[in-house]
Amino acid sequence: MGDLTRTRVHVRSLRRAGVAVPAGATGMRARVVILKPGEDMAWHSTQGREELLLVLQGSVQLEVQTSQRRAHRERLTVGQCAFVSSQVLHRTVNRSRNPIRYLYVTAPAR
Repeated sequence: MGDLTRTRVHVRSLRRAGVAVPAGATGMRARVVILKPGEDMAWHSTQGREELLLVLQGSVQLEVQTSQRRAHRERLTVGQCAFVSSQVLHRTVNRSRNPIRYLYVTAPAR
């Protein structure tokens, strides 16, 4: 165990969009995303990073590209989370009439 007297605690609100991990943090990245009705987070891959999505408000559709270039769709609601392996092409879409808010956390894959 490391020296706990040197440990710093950073508190962030998850109510607004933005970075949830302080600058200078190593390894982990996190951000709160807010999507308005009809908006999406474009298709992307986190490269060599694994990703965890946690829905904070509303209902988000997670789309993952399959090997046949089709999209597998998974609807996630408040309190649900999804794990996305590194190198997987995916996106999130708000197909509802209300804003959605989710937290994503990425870390290097081992």
